[in-house]
Amino acid sequence: MQFLGHSIEVWGVVILATFTKLRSTNNLSVLGAIGISLVSVASAILFYHPVMVLFGLSASWELIIAGLIALTSEDIMQSIVKMSKDSNFIKEIIKLIIAKK
Repeated sequence: MQFLGHSIEVWGVVILATFTKLRSTNNLSVLGAIGISLVSVASAILFYHPVMVLFGLSASWELIIAGLIALTSEDIMQSIVKMSKDSNFIKEIIKLIIAKK
C-alpha cells in the first residue's frame, strides 16, 4: 500500500524515528518540536531514495536508511548551516544529492 508515493512501512519508520528524536531532545518548545518534526519527516522522505542510489544500496535497505535520515537530518542540517556562511553552499549540496536520484 502506498501513501503519497511511498510505502506505509517507510512512513511508519519515519514517524517512529521522528517520535524517538522528539523524546530524546531536552527542553523542547512546541515550535521546536514542530520544526524538528517537519525537518525529520521531509528530509527522510525526500532523501532516502537518493542516498540509496548514491551508495548503491538495494531496496532492502530503504527502511533503515529512511529511519537513519529521520533521526539525524536535523543535526546534519544544523551542522551544515553552522559550517557555511554562504547559503549557496547548502543549495549546491542539496542539488548534488537530488541529482544522483
